[in-house]
Amino acid sequence: MQLGVQKLAHLGSSIPLSRATARAFLVVLVAPGLLDGATRRSAQAFERPEPATLSLGASAFYATSKSGLAESNDTGLITNYGLNIFAGERKNLSVHLEQSNSQFAYELNKAKLTYSDLNFSIRLHFSIFYLGGFAGTVQTTGTRADGTTFDAFGSQFGGNAGSMLRLNRDSWLGLDLQVALPNGIKEANKQSITLGMKMDGKVFFNYDVTRRFLDFQAGYLHSVQQATFLGTGKGETVTAPFLGFLMSTSF
Repeated sequence: MQLGVQKLAHLGSSIPLSRATARAFLVVLVAPGLLDGATRRSAQAFERPEPATLSLGASAFYATSKSGLAESNDTGLITNYGLNIFAGERKNLSVHLEQSNSQFAYELNKAKLTYSDLNFSIRLHFSIFYLGGFAGTVQTTGTRADGTTFDAFGSQFGGNAGSMLRLNRDSWLGLDLQVALPNGIKEANKQSITLGMKMDGKVFFNYDVTRRFLDFQAGYLHSVQQATFLGTGKGETVTAPFLGFLMSTSF
């Protein structure tokens, strides 16, 4: 750039040039560099956030439950814990071990419900998108309004897909869709209970408060599952506009 300006100055000393002609030469010299920088910034806007090779995370938020098993509606606490490992030259392969616990106490009829999922998943990442599958265990326990209790447990498998879109250095948008199919569900006292297909969807905004320890998250979770106990029940629905912090550490 400096060399080009010097040449232009030298040329101007020997050949009369108008201001318009000089400006045109400068545009020709400078424009390619500006265009290249703009192109790089535009490309970076459509990249996923750079993941750590190994990370641990924990989060908690309140959600609203509309339960056929408990025959009531109320709010409760959901906690999540996870171990994440990214591998490959571009970190396009990831494995995840995730534990999710939900506890709901229904004040209207004094019923209680707990859900516990433990899943191991593998994902392939393509630019800002990912696709994966998982397998794990599921357990649901509860006390109904009439005092009847149940404890159902079994395995589950399914798939998920989503997207991670970086907005800038410290923030990104996330979308995650998951379908789980419980299998071999048994009840501790051999009572009749069914847990059917479960579908989860979550969209959220993530901001890195600190680079390696604390993230701020805001978003919306919607989960539906088919479930019956002793032949009754209209299914389970959990919704959560959530706002909180994700504590994590990465290596």
